[in-house]
Order: sequence, then structure tokens, then C-alpha cells
Amino acid sequence: MSLYGEKFKIGGLSCGLVLRGGANGEYRVVFEREYASLEQIEALEWLRQIEAAVRKSYSEAKALVEAFEETGLESSLPTQSSVEGAEAPADTYRQIYAMLF
Repeated sequence: MSLYGEKFKIGGLSCGLVLRGGANGEYRVVFEREYASLEQIEALEWLRQIEAAVRKSYSEAKALVEAFEETGLESSLPTQSSVEGAEAPADTYRQIYAMLF
């Protein structure tokens, strides 16, 4: 049972609490293991870095995708979007992969 409830979703993962910190320059998010695994959270961070790299350099993005594949975390990406009509993180990754390889 959740201590915080399911109030927010980030990248398709339910989180219980979002706090502002660093004089409002950063946010801190509490994920409960009941709703999100460490692997899912790590996979979302990899995807965020890959998406940023695609905007700058395909070679950098390709290297990140190869490193991500080596971790085996790509199967941990959420398959549902937290925003209606938006793509799920797993679908976004598959599109980036298809574009680069």
C-alpha cells in the first residue's frame, strides 16, 4: 500500500511526491517500489540522455544507444504514456533506435 498515493506520473511511472528544492531550481521526486522499479527509473534517465544527444549529435546518440543496449534496461522502459495521446517511452526509444540503425 502506498504511503503517498498515486498523484503524479513521470514518464509513465507513478510517483508519490514531488518536492521543490534548491531555491525552486530543482525538483525531487519520490518513487515507491510498489509503482516503479529502480530499473525503470534508470531506463527513463538513459532515454532522456539519448533524446538530448539526438538533438546534438547522431554519433553521440548512437554511442549512448549502444551503451544502453548493453545494460539490458531497454525492456524496462514504460510501455504506457502518462499523457493521453503521447507516445510511451518504449515507443519513443524504438523510433530513435530505428532512426539511428
